[in-house]
Amino acid sequence: ESMKAEIQRLTDALVMQKEETEGLKEDLKELMTSYSSLKDQSMKTLAHLQANERFLADITDRHSKFFKTDMPDLLERLNSNSHSLQSYNVKIKRLGEIVQDVQRKNERNVFASVMMTLLTWLLSLIALIVLGMTSFFNSIKRPM
Repeated sequence: ESMKAEIQRLTDALVMQKEETEGLKEDLKELMTSYSSLKDQSMKTLAHLQANERFLADITDRHSKFFKTDMPDLLERLNSNSHSLQSYNVKIKRLGEIVQDVQRKNERNVFASVMMTLLTWLLSLIALIVLGMTSFFNSIKRPM
């Protein structure tokens, strides 16, 4: 009887051990599937990281090239253009001064022209009056 109980206990233990082994086998399969999935994801992530590193290196190279070669050229062109603009600005100011001088002279010439015209009219009027008076006096003197 005690042997039967012992056999029963061992049989139960063996069944339990088989169930645990089956559970462990299923867990191992899940772990293997998860491991392979994680390995695939890791490979993809690693590939993305490598691509990003190449992209970053390319951007860094472009950035370095821009600041080492292109930027000084651009600054030189900007400075050159700035000097040209300043030169043009000075020339435009000088032209503005010349235009103002010409306008002042023109205004003086217009004033002088108007005065000369008025003087000419006045002298013509006086000459006409003198001629008229001369002819009037000559007509008065003849009959006498």
